Amino acid sequence: MATIVSAFISNVNQRSNRSINDYLEYGKKLLSIPVNKIIFFDEECIYLLGSEYQTECTTIIPVNKKKEYLYDYIDQITNFAINTDRPEKDTIEYIIMMCHKTEYMEKAIRLNPYHSQQFVWIDFGIYHIFETKDDETPTNAFEQSILDLQKKEYTGIRIASMWSLPTLEYFSEKFNTGVYSDIMWVFAGGIFGGDTESLLLFSEQVKKKCIQVITERKSIIWEVNIWLLLMLENNTPFLPYYCDGHNSTMLLNY
Repeated sequence: MATIVSAFISNVNQRSNRSINDYLEYGKKLLSIPVNKIIFFDEECIYLLGSEYQTECTTIIPVNKKKEYLYDYIDQITNFAINTDRPEKDTIEYIIMMCHKTEYMEKAIRLNPYHSQQFVWIDFGIYHIFETKDDETPTNAFEQSILDLQKKEYTGIRIASMWSLPTLEYFSEKFNTGVYSDIMWVFAGGIFGGDTESLLLFSEQVKKKCIQVITERKSIIWEVNIWLLLMLENNTPFLPYYCDGHNSTMLLNY
């Protein structure tokens, strides 16, 4: 069975449509599912998490965001120039935390308290994609999707893609410059997984690419753009599958 990995980090941005409590309520839907999971949780607000969620199948790890590796480079980000219509959301700290998903995955694999060979990253608040008026029992549907995906096994990086993937040459020509300024939803971002060897390689490649972007461009970009750059280099074992947006197909099609 796969181990589910996620993280909750507070106070990295501001969103008028979603509060910390909203994220916690979404995350508790994930925490309540009886699957093996490792959750990295901001030590500043871990008191908000009730003890009932710390169970035999749930490992909670307090973290200090400022001790993560990219914070060593934050003073070098002097040319942060991404195009966004929500600058209060897409802050430097927020994008740093998005880029740390693979780092948290690596830490989970190193710990591996449940002796898993497969790991799956799921965004902490991903339950919101099941909150639709068309689904009369979103909680049950969400839980079943998690129970199903933990049984699946892949050799490589199984990852949700919101676009059909044409040739690498197409991406190289169209997005080689824009990838440093505009968000590219080639990958959905909220879920990826696979075998431990592939995921550790992915983490190493993301770390190197993030540091390269910071040192060469004095900026940082969304994690999905970093992943796109790795795809363009054609040395990451991606196994993309199609999802038709930020909705339940991200989990159901895994």
